[in-house]
Amino acid sequence: MSERFDEGPVLGAPGLQSLMVFLFVIGTIALFGTMRDPVARPFGLIAFGVGLVLVTIAGLRVWRLRRALGKADLRLEDPVPLGFSGTATYFRPLRGAELRSIEARLQCEEKIVKVSGKNRRAVRKTVYDEVLTASVVPTMERIEVRIPIKIPAAGPPTMDLTDASTTWRVQLRLSSGKEPRKIEVICRWRLDGKGKKREEIIDRQVEENIASRSQITIPFDFEIPLRGPLSYDGKLFSIIWEIFVNVDLPRAFDEEETKTFTVRPRPYDPKEFDELDEDEDHEDADENGEEK
Repeated sequence: MSERFDEGPVLGAPGLQSLMVFLFVIGTIALFGTMRDPVARPFGLIAFGVGLVLVTIAGLRVWRLRRALGKADLRLEDPVPLGFSGTATYFRPLRGAELRSIEARLQCEEKIVKVSGKNRRAVRKTVYDEVLTASVVPTMERIEVRIPIKIPAAGPPTMDLTDASTTWRVQLRLSSGKEPRKIEVICRWRLDGKGKKREEIIDRQVEENIASRSQITIPFDFEIPLRGPLSYDGKLFSIIWEIFVNVDLPRAFDEEETKTFTVRPRPYDPKEFDELDEDEDHEDADENGEEK
């Protein structure tokens, strides 16, 4: 376990960074594909320029984040025998950020290389996976995480051959985040299908001034209109009801979550529909009065 890899920090959602790189690659392909066509060449230059700007922004932000946080260091006695019991210590500068969660695992992976003619394919399998309990030592300018480790005495030893290997590793994943400025909860339904799309918000609740809270709970109560629409899942279109939550984070990508639910018809109550018709009659009368 002498190799150490520092894969963090990760800026925002990994999919967004991949999308920026993908658009840059598409813009580069478009540029070379239109170089000989005077008419299409400006569009290729525009596509390349947009992709270049996006990948530059992503690279600059990652560079600034790495420079601010610094590089981590994982200290562990090496080599260790089977049945080893000890502590690994992890250090990382954490300037201005807040530690949200820690996930530590002890894993053993076996790899073999299968050969078929000229083709070589590596097959990996995790044969041991244990969740470790990590403890954080409070410090002023950095975090110090201590991870107790015990290697099973009956476990496989480390091995590194040409076509086979066995590797033990300690995997540590930290999540740090910022306090949200506000949280918005929305109840809505949307029409999704092959034709026109439509979305209607029924109600929303916004919670602000939450930066000082250690735990945030937002109870919400939304009233579904009596006239629906009901949930529907067909071949041509679907009517989907959902609760949408948006967490507004300062100088970071907002976090979003969506939970769908089903709206079904309830038993018929004549009084409810009579009251609804009366309300609509009053609204029509008011509108006619305003027109006069």
